[in-house]
Amino acid sequence: MPRALCLLPHRPPGMARTQSPQVKTILLAATLFFLATGASAQPVDTKLGATVNASEAERRLAQARLKRRQGIAPLPGERARGSAAGVLNIRYWKRQEKLRLLVEQAQRRSNATAQRPQLAAAL
Repeated sequence: MPRALCLLPHRPPGMARTQSPQVKTILLAATLFFLATGASAQPVDTKLGATVNASEAERRLAQARLKRRQGIAPLPGERARGSAAGVLNIRYWKRQEKLRLLVEQAQRRSNATAQRPQLAAAL
């Protein structure tokens, strides 16, 4: 919805309730102008938008992979008490699962956006 449609129903302070024919004509002309040009006033470059989305998806994928690589080492409190030094507890495995899902989600988004620039170029 163009902004003009939101602004026209409101009257500025001090404007009389009844308007002169000239004011009504100007308001009508402004409304028609904004309706006619509102949809094409800012053309959307779908190819550029798709490229930005794809590069953002790639960045997020790289960030998720880095997080997962850095998260391989157990944190304090993620080793089982009273057992062998190499035994990891459930906290470690839950954290690893979250990191795995984060990478998987980023990979899916990257795959989905990688196809969109090709579709936008075809338009």
